[in-house]
Amino acid sequence: MACLITAGHRSMTLYRHAPWLIAPLIALPLSGCQEERTGTAAPKPVYVAMIQATDHPRERRFTGTVRARHETELSFRIHGKILTREVEVGDRVVKGQTLARLDPLDPTLTRRAAEEQWRAARVDAQQAARDEARFRKLLSENTVSEADHERQKARADAAAARLAQAKSQLDLAGNALDHANLVAEGNGVITALRFEVGQVVAAGQSLVSLADPTRLEIVVDLPESLVNGLEGHDASVQIADETDKQLPVTLRELAPMATFPSRTFRARYALPDAALKPDTIRLGMSARLHLAAHDASPGIHLPAAALVQDHGPPFVWLVEGSPSKLVARPVRVIGHAADGVWIEGVRPGERVVTIGAQKLDAGLVISPIERPLPVSTTANDGKRS
Repeated sequence: MACLITAGHRSMTLYRHAPWLIAPLIALPLSGCQEERTGTAAPKPVYVAMIQATDHPRERRFTGTVRARHETELSFRIHGKILTREVEVGDRVVKGQTLARLDPLDPTLTRRAAEEQWRAARVDAQQAARDEARFRKLLSENTVSEADHERQKARADAAAARLAQAKSQLDLAGNALDHANLVAEGNGVITALRFEVGQVVAAGQSLVSLADPTRLEIVVDLPESLVNGLEGHDASVQIADETDKQLPVTLRELAPMATFPSRTFRARYALPDAALKPDTIRLGMSARLHLAAHDASPGIHLPAAALVQDHGPPFVWLVEGSPSKLVARPVRVIGHAADGVWIEGVRPGERVVTIGAQKLDAGLVISPIERPLPVSTTANDGKRS
C-alpha cells in the first residue's frame, strides 16, 4: 500500500511539470510492487505423511454368495392342472418324496383308451395268426396257392406289429399316470416354488428348486485381469461380517467365458466339509472372498489423492530438504483399493504429499503439515453375485 501511495505522489509531481512523461513512468513503480508481493508470498500448507513399511501381502477381496453345488429344477413330465401341493419353501425332503400332484383324470382316461386299443389289437393279432396257420396247412395239402399263404402271413405279421405298438402306447399311458406325481430326485431343501394349486402347467415347466445343503460353495464374479493367475493365489472366505474367522477354500470351477456386460468370470470355490455344520452356513448368505498372491510384494499403500496421473506416467510429490521443497517421483500402480492405491517406486521413511497433489507445482514454497497415513492391506474389487 505504501508503494502505491509513493508512486501516486511522484506521478502527480511529474504531471505538473512534464505531462508527456507520465505514461511511461507509471509502469515502473507498479512492477516494483509486484516483485515485492511475490517475494513475500506465504508458504502453501500441504499434508505430508511418512511412508511406513508393511509386513502384510496385498490381498484382493470380492463379495460372493453361498450357493449349493447341486441345484435341481424340477418339473412335471406331462401337462395338467395342479391338484395339491405337498411342500413349502424351506422344507427338507428326501428322495422319492411327493412334492405336488396333478389332476389324474386326463391321464386315467388316456390310459383307459390305450388299454382298449391294446385289447382290440390283441384280438386282431390272434385271429390273423390262426388264419395264417390254416393257410399254411392248406398249402401243404396243395389246396391253396403259395401266393395266398404269403398274403395271409403278411396280414398276421402286420397285426402282430399293431399289437406291439398298442402295448407301447399302453405303457406310455401308464407312465403318464405315474408322472402326475412330482417327486424329489434326491435329498435336499426346497428353495423356490413357482406354482399354486389350481394352476395349469405345461410339461417341462420349472416349478420347484431343490438344493443340496450338504455341499456348499462360494459363487463370485472375478475380473478378467485376475482369472489367468488364480492358481498363484491362496483363497479364503469370511462368511459373516461380524467375525474375523476365515475358512480356506479351493477353486472348483471357473467359467470358460466372460458374462455380458460386466465382462467378469464366474468362479465357484468349494467350502471344506468341516465348515458345513448344521445351521451355521446357510444358502444365500453373503461371503467375503480373500485372494492373496503367493509372491506378492507388500507395496506401499497411499490415498488416491496422493497420486498425480494426468497425461504422462503417474507420480507422487515427495517433500525433501530444509527448507522443504517438492520433488516429483515416478511410481508404478500395482493395485487399487477402496481407500487408495498400491504403488511401487517409493521407500519407507520418505515423506509424501497425501492430499491435493494434483494442484501442486515444483516451484511452490510449501509448509508441510505432518499427518499419519491410514492403515490398509487389502484391495477391494468385488461385487456381489
